[in-house]
Amino acid sequence: MSDDIHTPRRIGPYEVLVPIGAGGMASVFLGRVQVVDDVYRPVALKLLHPFLAAEPNVESELLEEARIAASIRHPNVVGVLGVVRDGTSLALVLDYVEGESLAGMLAAFAASNRRLPLHVGLRIVIDALEGLHTAHELRDASGALVNLVHRDFSPQNLLIGIDGRTRLTDFGIAKAAKRGNHTRTGIIKGKIAYMAPEHVRGTPLDRRADVWAAGAVAWEIFAGQKLHRSDDDFAMMMRIVNEPPRSLRALQPDLPRAFVSAVESALERERDKRCATALELRSRLLDAAPMAPAEHAEIGALVRELFEERLDTRRRRMELAVTERSQVVLRRSAERSDEISVNVETSSVSPVASRRSRGWLVAGLAIATIGGFAAWQNWPASSARARSIELLPPSTPPAAATTAPPRRMRLEADAPMRSVQLGSRRILLQPPLTETRIELDEEEIDSPLVVTGSDGRVATLTLERETSEVVIKFPPRRRRGVSSAPRASSELLPIP
Repeated sequence: MSDDIHTPRRIGPYEVLVPIGAGGMASVFLGRVQVVDDVYRPVALKLLHPFLAAEPNVESELLEEARIAASIRHPNVVGVLGVVRDGTSLALVLDYVEGESLAGMLAAFAASNRRLPLHVGLRIVIDALEGLHTAHELRDASGALVNLVHRDFSPQNLLIGIDGRTRLTDFGIAKAAKRGNHTRTGIIKGKIAYMAPEHVRGTPLDRRADVWAAGAVAWEIFAGQKLHRSDDDFAMMMRIVNEPPRSLRALQPDLPRAFVSAVESALERERDKRCATALELRSRLLDAAPMAPAEHAEIGALVRELFEERLDTRRRRMELAVTERSQVVLRRSAERSDEISVNVETSSVSPVASRRSRGWLVAGLAIATIGGFAAWQNWPASSARARSIELLPPSTPPAAATTAPPRRMRLEADAPMRSVQLGSRRILLQPPLTETRIELDEEEIDSPLVVTGSDGRVATLTLERETSEVVIKFPPRRRRGVSSAPRASSELLPIP
C-alpha cells in the first residue's frame, strides 16, 4: 500500500515549478515569485520531504539554517530570502544560481579526460575562500563572533553561475559555538572525503576544519583527482586520521613548489600547524600562483559551453510548466463561464418564465384589440431579452482530453524501501517493502528515480524508456560510529 504525496504547486507567494535536486532531507525546486505586473524573479525552493515534516528537530534545523545563511551577505555566498510555510509544507527560499556545481564541472572534465585549467580552478577556489571567510567572521547582534563552522565545504556545495562567480551554499549542518542543539554522540555529519582529522575523531571544531576541507577541494582541482578515494568509509576515515595526505607535487610535478606548499598548508593533520583562516589560505595561493586567476567572464562562458543543453532544458521545462498552469487557469475560467451560460439557458425555459411570457402575450393582444398598438410596441425590454436567450443553442460540453494510460513498473530492492520519488512526486511505502509496483505518467518516464531505504540510504537511477522492472541496490551500510541516517546536507542529485 502506498500514499501519493504531491509537491504543492504553490507555497505562499512562490510557484513551485521544476525539480532540480533531491537529497536525504529535502528536495530543491526552481520556482518564481511575482515582483510587479508580469515581472517574475526565479528562486530556489528547498522543501522538506513530507515524511520528515513530523520528525523532531527537522523543522528547527531548517529554521536554524535560514537564520545562519540569511545573516551572511556576500557575493560568494548563496543568499537566503527566508522561510515560507503553507499548510504542512515548509520551504527555505534561496537565490537561484543558474549554473552548475563544482562537482558537476569536475565530472564533465573527467569524462573528457581533461583537467580543469589552473587559472580557472584558482579563481573558483579564491571565490569560495572569500565566501567561507565571510561566514567564519559572522557576528551576532552584540558584535561577538558566532564562531560558525560550515562542516560541509565540498564541490557539491560550491555553485558556479553563468556569471562566472562561485558561491558557497547549504548551511544545513553548519554549527555555531552558541547553538543550543548539539550533534548526538556517534553521529558524524558531512562528507567524509573532505573531513579534517579532528572532524573524523568527533572532537569540537573551529574554522580550521573548514580550512582543511578547502585544502582538500583545492588539492582535487589542481591534481585532477580526489584526495581520498575509497568505497569504504571506515578505511577512508582511518587514512585521514593516521596517514599524511598524498603529495600533490608527486602527481603534478610542473606545479611550483611554493604553490604546492600553499595548498598543503591547509592539510596539516595537527590543526595548530595548519593555515589558520580561509583568508590566509587565499593570500598564500595568490602569492604563489604561477599565473593570475581567470576572469569571471571566462568562467561564465565555460559554464555555458559545458552545460548549455542542461540549462536550456531546465529553462524549457520552466516555461512549459508556466504555460501549462496558465492554460489550466484559462480552461477552468472557461468551464465556469460555460456553467453560468447553461444555468441561464435552463432558467429561461422554466415553467415560471413560460407563464410570464404567456401573460405578456395575452396582455399585448388585449391592448391591440382596443387599438393600443403603440403600447404593444413598447413591450418591456426584459421580455425581449428573455425570448432571445431562449433561441440560443445549448452549450456543447468540452471534449475530454485524451491521455496516454499510465505505465506500471515493478520495483525490487535489496533492502526495505521507505519511499520512492519520481520528479516532484513522492510515494511513501507503509510498511517498508522490498517489492512494489508503481504507475508512471508519460512525463515521469524521463525523471530520475530516487529510492530511500528504511535505514535512510538513498539509491538513484535513470529509467530507460521501455523499462518495466527495476532492481534497486542501495549503497553499502556505514560502519559503526557513523550515522546511517540521511545526512542533513547530503549531495543534491542533479536533475536535468
